[in-house]
Amino acid sequence: MIAQTSTIKTFFGIILSVLFCCFIFSSSINMFFTERLKTSRNENRSLATLPAVPTEIAEIKNYFSSLDNYLNDHFGYRELYIYRYHRELKKQFGQFSLNDIVVHGLNNWLFFNSFNLIRDFLGLIPLTDQDLEDWITETNNKANWLNAQGIHYLYIVAPNKQAIYPQYVMRRALLKKGISRYEQMVHKHNETLPNYMIDLHSLLKTKSKSESRPLYYKYDTHWNKLGAYLSFQELMQPISAWYPDTNFTTSFSFQGTLTHKGGDLARLSLQKTLDETAPQIKKIIRCEPRPIAIPYALSDVIQRPGRNSFIRRCNKQNLRIMVFRDSFFNQIEPFISQNFAEVVYLWKDYDKKNISEIMKYYKPDIVIEEIVERHMFDQFLKKRSPKKDN
Repeated sequence: MIAQTSTIKTFFGIILSVLFCCFIFSSSINMFFTERLKTSRNENRSLATLPAVPTEIAEIKNYFSSLDNYLNDHFGYRELYIYRYHRELKKQFGQFSLNDIVVHGLNNWLFFNSFNLIRDFLGLIPLTDQDLEDWITETNNKANWLNAQGIHYLYIVAPNKQAIYPQYVMRRALLKKGISRYEQMVHKHNETLPNYMIDLHSLLKTKSKSESRPLYYKYDTHWNKLGAYLSFQELMQPISAWYPDTNFTTSFSFQGTLTHKGGDLARLSLQKTLDETAPQIKKIIRCEPRPIAIPYALSDVIQRPGRNSFIRRCNKQNLRIMVFRDSFFNQIEPFISQNFAEVVYLWKDYDKKNISEIMKYYKPDIVIEEIVERHMFDQFLKKRSPKKDN
């Protein structure tokens, strides 16, 4: 009997040891045998990529630092652990530790708070005068180079939601608000932006006060279809002036509302069931039902789920354009695509190399660079000071 009991204890001891080892090594196994994620749904950011093996001694230090970031971002079951941890913390203790990512504003409005957005709102991370001078010079250089090629250039900044609805960010928000980096740039231009810059901030601030319907989603970082439509109409004004003989379609009809479920901020705040209604555009009959894969040899165009680069064509039109864009252009794309013979949509930062490459095939009539306000100075600041990448 004693021997049998000892055997059972040994058996269960082995089982527990095996289970313990499986648990300990499960994350590593998952990391090595599953596909790498490109973005974190729980943090709403791009994850680190595997760094290239250093070819020089000076690169070794940065290589191991980048490798450490990569391993941290791709640790097995990381997304599950992050989600469960914060879910249980909120459920069991009534706490929410992701307030550094999502701000719960007034009237149930949610605001994104990564990339120092609230600090920027409060005016706590200003650019230096030299930073502004250099940024303006660099942006002017883009316009001048394109104009020298006979190509029109438009630079569009999609406003942060708190820039359009500051009153909902916090109590006494308008008294606490400082000068944002975007506002610094406007002041540096003596309140008059260059003719290649589209001033959506002034437009949407004015419309937000006169429109009974919101222009941004309450539970998402992005503008809704109405905000995108108003931005599209503003974008088309200089284009219509450049090509007065072209018949552009700039009026589209709205009908009823559409329920927007589980916006990105609702997901980040672990409230996936939050939904809201927003104005719905009347269905647009596309010139072509599906986007087209890019047939041109363009450098550094990376296709990711939900972040694809593609072409739209409309044979009824004549002009060709290139668009460097991010997620804010999703809602504008249907309007733009109906008005041009070909639009090359590149989900990436502005790249002069891509323009030079496509000019081997044809010269685009217009280049549009669209970027969300929170990232408009990123590439510039990285070039000036890599260690200050916020």
